[in-house]
Amino acid sequence: MSHPNPLPVSLLAVSPSFFPPIILIGTYKLKLFLMATISSNTHPDGSFPAPSKSISTTVTPPVTTTNPAYQTWRRHDRLIYGALLTTLSNEVASLVSHTKTSHDLWTLLKNTYAKASRSHLKQLKERLRTASKGTQSITTYMHSLKQTADLLASLGSPVSVEDMTDHVLRGLDDGYRAVIDGVNARDTPITFDDLLEKLLIQELSLVAAQTQTPAPLTALNAQTRPNNKPRSGQYFAQSNQRTNNRKPFLGRCQWCNIKGHVLSQCQTFRQQHP
Repeated sequence: MSHPNPLPVSLLAVSPSFFPPIILIGTYKLKLFLMATISSNTHPDGSFPAPSKSISTTVTPPVTTTNPAYQTWRRHDRLIYGALLTTLSNEVASLVSHTKTSHDLWTLLKNTYAKASRSHLKQLKERLRTASKGTQSITTYMHSLKQTADLLASLGSPVSVEDMTDHVLRGLDDGYRAVIDGVNARDTPITFDDLLEKLLIQELSLVAAQTQTPAPLTALNAQTRPNNKPRSGQYFAQSNQRTNNRKPFLGRCQWCNIKGHVLSQCQTFRQQHP
């Protein structure tokens, strides 16, 4: 028997790029909306179950054959299944790899991530409160905070503009003190996008200051090291002074046994052995 509401034979072309790369899975409502906008059927929520894989003909005797409606349904479901996977991070995608249909995938995601339990909300709020930029770039830091805030909003606990600003500023180091003081001095709240722009500009300034080429160490040593090398005249004067200040030779001649000279200078030896 054929399915009571067969799908049209022509398939809808769904580009995976249509789905934004969402890392946090709390935005499941957005995904469901996207599914509804690209197809008239609603595979993920289970309202359009799979037709039977085979059908029997009305001829006698009946012959079992593949159900064309199931083949069409299967192609649609694979299309939606793949589109859903493009919205998942690698870690989450590995958790749902055992699912077979888009409905199975969607049900697992909803049961795992869409429960706004008190402990879950508390954990997300604590993540915002203790966020720190550290060695991250401003883009990565702000993106992480925005994802957490979006997840809280999808679970029915949105973060106000003022609180979000406080969370951002609290995690910055003193290199961004000028931006922190400027934002705190404002009479009106600053939007997330405007704050991001100011922080990016300050980040560029910090990077530029760190990359300025310092003076070579050898040049600094040459400039600061005292010149103790004597001039030529001073050298000869010092050399002569050291020569004149030498102590007399106090050795004893090996021939005449008289102090003050050696055998080669001995007059007695020369006279006896001309």
